[in-house]
Amino acid sequence: MDAVLRNSGRCLSAATLDELLSQAELRSSRAVIAMSGTETWCQTLSLPTTEASELETMLELKLDTVAPLPAEEVAYGYVPLEKTENETRLLLVVSPKALVNERVGALDAAKITAETVTVDALALFHWLANRQRLPNDEKLHALLHVTEGAVNLVFHTRAQPVAVRSMACDGEAGRDAVLEELRRSWLATEFQHDNNGRGRLMVVADTVGLRPLAGQFRDAWGPEAECLVEESEAPLSALAASAPSVSTLNLLPKEWKQKRRSAFLRRRLIRTSIALGALYLLGVAVFAAGLAMERAEQRRLAAEAARLQPPYIAARKLRDTLSAMQAQLDVKFSAIEVLREISSLMPDSLKLTDFLFLKNQQVTLRGMTSAPEQATEFIARLENSPLFSKVKTVSMPFRCRPNAD
Repeated sequence: MDAVLRNSGRCLSAATLDELLSQAELRSSRAVIAMSGTETWCQTLSLPTTEASELETMLELKLDTVAPLPAEEVAYGYVPLEKTENETRLLLVVSPKALVNERVGALDAAKITAETVTVDALALFHWLANRQRLPNDEKLHALLHVTEGAVNLVFHTRAQPVAVRSMACDGEAGRDAVLEELRRSWLATEFQHDNNGRGRLMVVADTVGLRPLAGQFRDAWGPEAECLVEESEAPLSALAASAPSVSTLNLLPKEWKQKRRSAFLRRRLIRTSIALGALYLLGVAVFAAGLAMERAEQRRLAAEAARLQPPYIAARKLRDTLSAMQAQLDVKFSAIEVLREISSLMPDSLKLTDFLFLKNQQVTLRGMTSAPEQATEFIARLENSPLFSKVKTVSMPFRCRPNAD
């Protein structure tokens, strides 16, 4: 998370939050609210083992019988402890919803998103357990967390919290009352939970200034107590609450979670729309660039065609001239050759009266004969000649010469 805000149980206004963030040169959009242990109530519960969604439904139904306030007036969360085939043990944490809403609303007004509402003592316990600073055996141990004006007791075994107590502590009289409550709570917890004997008391001060008081608790308890010292100037509860994946506990009410989900979906939709818009604009830009390149290529080809048009026309004219000259030089189908072929095919009795020759096109013949069968024979010879592709007869008039007698 970006920031952890804790103010000893007092709710800060949006203006105060803005001022604090400005002084710290921090502009965070997300935050963790670390509730004080004195503002919460904890109890260990056993429920039938089932799906997570059904487990939460059973927990909601059980709130009316175990919570100190009506179910609709509390914000709650839980920490899983043990799970067997038939039973699931969990630590239920409850806080007044009005108090949580007040804190979350103040942050929301300052445009800071409170994504997690945790408890300082439990956050510190999980933080120390993850750093292997706490015993991890079958015995029942206790963590005494000394804060400004209050102390938190976390009883644990196998690195899992089983009971949490918080109380005010002011001066020497308060210290003695805490030690007496510690003895009673330890006995009660031993009675409620199976264990293999009493373990050690681990005392930790939330800030450097509270270390002398933590040492007094250690000395008053005896040799079974020791102080945990972390080299940090910042409050340990703030460091613990800001550590990622320290605990699954979150007291954020459902209406705020729904608001967070809606905001997340809205941001995701906006980002998706922006991405699609950018993709569309990119596609349009690529299309426009391709179209411009295509038009430029067309203009280039048109200019090249215009440049090559005069040489092309000149080449075609030259080709036609060469073809005409070739035809003139070709003697295969000359008038002399055609006339020679016709003379060789013409019968003796047929007289040629007219000869019209068009090179490479056609030959027109006119003649006369006294025997019509000679004309028919001549036409047949022309049709069989390889020199002529087709023979067409225009007319064959017949004239009779009168007898002199």
